[in-house]
Amino acid sequence: MIEFSRPVALADVDRHPVRKRIEASPSERAALAKRLGVSALGRLTADLTVAKRRGAIHVTGSFAAVMDQVCVVTLDPFTTALEGEVDEDFSEQADAADDLEIDIDLETPEPLTEDALDLGELVVQCLALEIDPHPRAPGADLTQLEAPAEAPDEPVHPFAALRKWQSNS
Repeated sequence: MIEFSRPVALADVDRHPVRKRIEASPSERAALAKRLGVSALGRLTADLTVAKRRGAIHVTGSFAAVMDQVCVVTLDPFTTALEGEVDEDFSEQADAADDLEIDIDLETPEPLTEDALDLGELVVQCLALEIDPHPRAPGADLTQLEAPAEAPDEPVHPFAALRKWQSNS
C-alpha cells in the first residue's frame, strides 16, 4: 500500500517539464508516521520538477517535513524539522544497463515500469533516508543519565541463589 501517492503521467513530461507542489493530508501523514517509525508527522510538502533529459526522466526539487520523535537518551518526545533534496533519474532502458560493464562511480537510473511516476512515494523514500535512526532531543546528553549503583562489596556468584535454596532444604 502506498500511503502518499502523487502520480505524474510520463506522456505529460514528454511535452514539457512538469512542476508540482505536493502535500500530504492528515490521514496520509498518520499512515506515513507509522511506516517511518516516528511518533507523528506534522507536515510533509515537496516542490518538484519532472523533466526529460538525455532520454531519461529527471526529478529535482526539495521537501520539508516536521515530525515528532522520541529521544533515545531521555525517552522524551521532541519535534524536529527536516529538509532535503530530491535528485533522481529514471529510465525505461535501465534494465539494458545490466548487460553493460558496471562503473561504480556512475549512478544508473532507476527503472521505469509503468506509464506514470509516483512523486509521493519518491519523496517518502528520500525522507526516510534523512530520518535519524537514533534521534536525540536538542541538549540531550548521555551524562544526564544516572550513574549505575556502586558494585557490592562481595562479588556476586551466579549460583548464590541456589546455595541459599539448598541450605534452606
